[in-house]
Amino acid sequence: MKFSRFVSGALFVLAVASACNNSDFNTGPKSVKDGTLKKSGDGTSGGNGSGSGADGSGADGSGADGQIPKKPSVAGAKVDLFPYGTKATQNDVLFIFDNSVSMNPHLANVKEGFSKLGAASWSGDVRMAVMTTMPADPANLSKVHEGIRQAVKDGTNNGKPYVGIELEPGFMSFVSAEGFQKYKQAGATFVSSYPEPLCSGEWFKPDAVNSKNQRCLTAALQNPFYAVGCEAGITALSQILDKRGKIFRAGAFAQIVFVSDAQDPGCGNKDLQRIRPAADVIRKKVLDKNKLAGLKFHGAVPVPGGGETKETNGNGFFGFPYNELVNADKGVLIDITKGQDYSAFASNIAKSSVQEPVFRLQSKASKINFVKVNGSAYPSDKIKLSPDGLSVRLEGLDPNADSKIIVDFMPAS
Repeated sequence: MKFSRFVSGALFVLAVASACNNSDFNTGPKSVKDGTLKKSGDGTSGGNGSGSGADGSGADGSGADGQIPKKPSVAGAKVDLFPYGTKATQNDVLFIFDNSVSMNPHLANVKEGFSKLGAASWSGDVRMAVMTTMPADPANLSKVHEGIRQAVKDGTNNGKPYVGIELEPGFMSFVSAEGFQKYKQAGATFVSSYPEPLCSGEWFKPDAVNSKNQRCLTAALQNPFYAVGCEAGITALSQILDKRGKIFRAGAFAQIVFVSDAQDPGCGNKDLQRIRPAADVIRKKVLDKNKLAGLKFHGAVPVPGGGETKETNGNGFFGFPYNELVNADKGVLIDITKGQDYSAFASNIAKSSVQEPVFRLQSKASKINFVKVNGSAYPSDKIKLSPDGLSVRLEGLDPNADSKIIVDFMPAS
């Protein structure tokens, strides 16, 4: 799709492992059965459980003072244990940005705005990574999609072909100094588009800097911004999950922030429109591939009635798939087309870095017998079992107070 027909879009996806909505949850609990701490969902394990009663189980079998219970409260029950609070939070932040030419008018504002993410007040253990929205060939995830291939081959939109695009930092990978070296060694056309040093390793802290004392996040946003014609951020996210499987730390929370002046797929390619996962499908895929504490989407994207909407929405072909994900999560939304101040945007994303009190059980529950927080019974009217029986929400639980959660439940038959 030539640039003259559609304005190419710019997209960032920020996935931050930290907070969740009603469909999100904390995973990897330690399960207790007959006094033994079983292997948890994230592959860790512990020793035998012990309470503080005469038999080590407490009066109701739940232990005391937040201790590991020796046995469930009644025959057939199961017990799951969860840490909770700011110190327990792991945040994995993934930016997936649109690397097309139409990003240029927005670059300065977006870079300046996202530099503020490094200075924001994050909770827990935070790390970030960056990838691009360039989709791959479904038959070969190491090659760019055919919707991009022709523009790369003949250079119609840029005046010259793009050699080495498959090695571009961030294509089906996370931007890193090591990835750039492979790109450079391949004699890629646009090596000069990376004048500043990238940081080593795929993940970095929000305040990490490169050898020139520049934020790693800002340096990772360097790109040729070639007129690739198609920018399919949701598909690219789905494909890197297919390629790598697990991309986040077990037990982390994922916030995904789209920052784009176009909607996926950003071109009229029928195949990219066909293979783009629906909102519920990509959500389930991210959760299924990663044992996450939760998942949340945000966006700096075109909004209905906002600036450039007709162009960036591909004259109505694509709808607003990014917004659909953001709105479902009640995430942070800002219109990228209007030269926004990103200070509040960055601050509100950081505030979402404390996970909501929703906990993923190791098996489906038919009933919650009780929940204890640091050894004290939690009010039964504030304990909400999800309709599917797989997660429990503790309404009113303070995320700023570190807690040990014990959930005693009856498994579904």
